[in-house]
Amino acid sequence: MGNGFHAKKRKGRLSWKEKTSAMFEFIPGEVLRMSPKPRIYNTHFSPQCLPKQAFDKKCKILFLQRNPKDVLVSLFPFLQGHNFIDSTIKWDEFISKYMELEVESSLLNWFYYTRQWFEFLKEGHDNIYCLSYEDMKDDPVTEISKLAKFLEVEANSDLVKDIAVKCSFQNMKQAASSKQETFAINNKELAKKITNFTYRKGEVGDWKNYFTVAVNEKFNARFAKR
Repeated sequence: MGNGFHAKKRKGRLSWKEKTSAMFEFIPGEVLRMSPKPRIYNTHFSPQCLPKQAFDKKCKILFLQRNPKDVLVSLFPFLQGHNFIDSTIKWDEFISKYMELEVESSLLNWFYYTRQWFEFLKEGHDNIYCLSYEDMKDDPVTEISKLAKFLEVEANSDLVKDIAVKCSFQNMKQAASSKQETFAINNKELAKKITNFTYRKGEVGDWKNYFTVAVNEKFNARFAKR
C-alpha cells in the first residue's frame, strides 16, 4: 500500500524506489528523525514492536489483511527467491512444516502475528484502519476513497480512478520490472526473476490451485485452534 500513499501525494504517479526503501525496520534512527514530514513507512512489525510514540501521537496506521492461504502461496516463492529457505524444498513439504510452526516470535508465523494485531485492535484504536487485499482487488475505487477519508487527504473522483489504475497489480509489477532492469545492469532475465518472486500473480483465491483437500482441511483445523 506504500505505492498508494505516494500516488496520492504525486497525483497518481508512482515512486517504486521510495516504496521499497521505506521499510521502517530497516531505516536507522537518525535517518528517521531527519526525514521530512509527513512521514510514510511500510513495516512488518507487530503493534508491540512499534514505537510507543506512534500510538501516543495517534499516527495513522493501516493494517492490511489477506487470506492466509493466498499469503502462504505467495510467501513460498518469495522465501525461495531470497534464499531464506532451500530452493529444493517442494510446496507440500513447505506447507506441512509451516502448519506445525510453533515459534511465536517468528514474523513468518502468520497465526501468531495476526493474533497479536487482532488482540491489540480489540482495545479500540481510532487511528488504525483495517482493509483487506480482497476488497482492494474487488473495488479499488471505493476502497481508495475510504482510505483517503481516513487519511484526511483530498482526492476527487478522477484522482482516485487514476490511483486505482496506477496501483493495479500489473502496473506495479511492470514498474518494478523496469526498475529492476536498471539495478540488474540491464540483465532482463535476472530482472524478471527478481520481479516474479516479489510480484507473483496478485490473484485472489489462487490458493485453490495449491491446497489439496486434505491440506485445506488440516489448515482450517489449525486456523480454528489458533
